Amino acid sequence: MGHRTLKRVPLDFNYPRGKVWKGYINPHRGPRKCKVCDGSGYNPETHQIAEDFYDHDGLFSGRWRYQYYVNPQGEPTDHPPWMIIGDCHAWHDKITQDEVMALANNGRLMDFTHTWTPGEGWKPKKWETKGFWCPKCYHAMPQLSADHHSGFCTECNTEMKLLEGNDIRLHVPTAEEVNAREHCGMGHDAINSWILTEVRAKRLGVFGKCPKCKGKGETKLPRKMKKRYKNWHAYEPPTGPGYQLWETCTEGSPVSPVFESAEELADWCADNATIFAREKTSRENWLKMFVGEEDLEVGSMLVSSRDYSGVAINEPEETAEKPVEMISYRGGNVYGDFVQ
Repeated sequence: MGHRTLKRVPLDFNYPRGKVWKGYINPHRGPRKCKVCDGSGYNPETHQIAEDFYDHDGLFSGRWRYQYYVNPQGEPTDHPPWMIIGDCHAWHDKITQDEVMALANNGRLMDFTHTWTPGEGWKPKKWETKGFWCPKCYHAMPQLSADHHSGFCTECNTEMKLLEGNDIRLHVPTAEEVNAREHCGMGHDAINSWILTEVRAKRLGVFGKCPKCKGKGETKLPRKMKKRYKNWHAYEPPTGPGYQLWETCTEGSPVSPVFESAEELADWCADNATIFAREKTSRENWLKMFVGEEDLEVGSMLVSSRDYSGVAINEPEETAEKPVEMISYRGGNVYGDFVQ
């Protein structure tokens, strides 16, 4: 899904610009987050690991760092509280190889394990020959390569497994590669954070659900309130002959006035609208997307290759035919440039 869409609304439609459409927000009170786990659904130990992932408090104040297995008195312990040493201990850029493997197995590292080709989609990368893969340290090497001697891993001396060339495990990046990408600003999204938190907590032997909400992260609603909340259904704005640009980074809100024609809306967008974040596009591109010559939602997607990073509609023709290394965006928020 892209970041902009076109709505056909009545010419007198006067809903405030920048305000999420009321039909996308349930007016009835829903479940509230659990106060014990702060809505995470985790037990205190796992919640602490999740909070440490970015450790914004420590990052911006320089006050916190948590040392596992040490209490404030400096004595060994299996559970929190962990020793506060005095600076940030975020681990989003210090993930380990087993955590990288978990991301790959959940399809979260497609730009490393697959190749994107326009019109064909994601295709697994393939070695020219079969390969060996170590189930302990995840080291991979081609069959009969100079590094392969007796079928045992050169890193940890574990017996390696023979795999086909397109097996995802042969293309899993190293932890150093993934952490390096994190340093460049690509960033992990919330899904990655959930996966990594569970893997790390299980490795430390502390993974578990909140004893209060049983992992739901929210409190129960009275039956009548729950029924009203669940029975409500989202609805679209009224339709009409007018043309209006909407953003879809939130639930959805109008970002332009209503115009009588696609040409008038394109004129306004060229000077006043962005296709995503601060990036603009030409009047001609806007019009192509409004009249259906190009798809607006596809055109407003972010793409990145060796030669271009930005929205799809602005991609130069000479790079559009090349395989794209990555198509992604970070939860609708821009925190940095995409890695090429």
